[in-house]
Amino acid sequence: MTSNLSTIEAQLKLLSWRDTQLQSITAQFEAAWPGLELAIKDHVASMSLWGVGRAHYDIRPIAGEIIVPWAEEQGRIAAARAEEGLAEILASAPHGALSDYASTALPAIAGVGLLAASVLAVPAVVSYATVASVSFVVFTTTTVSTPILLVGGAAIAALSMTGTKALGHATDRIRSHLEDRLTRHARTVVFGDGLAPSARCLLNDTQAIVLRAGQTSLETV
Repeated sequence: MTSNLSTIEAQLKLLSWRDTQLQSITAQFEAAWPGLELAIKDHVASMSLWGVGRAHYDIRPIAGEIIVPWAEEQGRIAAARAEEGLAEILASAPHGALSDYASTALPAIAGVGLLAASVLAVPAVVSYATVASVSFVVFTTTTVSTPILLVGGAAIAALSMTGTKALGHATDRIRSHLEDRLTRHARTVVFGDGLAPSARCLLNDTQAIVLRAGQTSLETV
């Protein structure tokens, strides 16, 4: 009877741990979003005019340069929090019940239907030590279509024929346009804005990676 109660308690704690990680990662991404917006703004401001023009043809390389470091940092933060929470649960397990924790954890962690696409994209074995690097891999395999607007080079060529004052205003508009495009693209990549609810995005991918790493930890108990 005591063993059964321990198993039930373990399952409830792991379900709570899972839900806490999902909620915490969502809150973390929302809180960190302004920092990514600022990074986009600063990056565009530091680019040459010709660089801005070239970026308009395909914003994905520039987006990757900005978003990937941010995603890796969020992955490290989420992994540390999840690992600490899981360690507390395992440390509180009655002597000899760790195997029960592992056996009840797997279905509890796997039962996240909305993350199905992200779970499938994550490698079968992920440790908390590699969450950041896996976040990079998952990000680079996420395909988010972005309309290619052929305005960069043509706009700059036209600007060369305008006056200095008009050139300054037009340059500001081109930079602002690129910043807006990158920000919208980042919202889609990070939060899935404009995508189907079940589509992959960095938020769901990170949640899936963290849960998969927890599953790996429990399988080695």
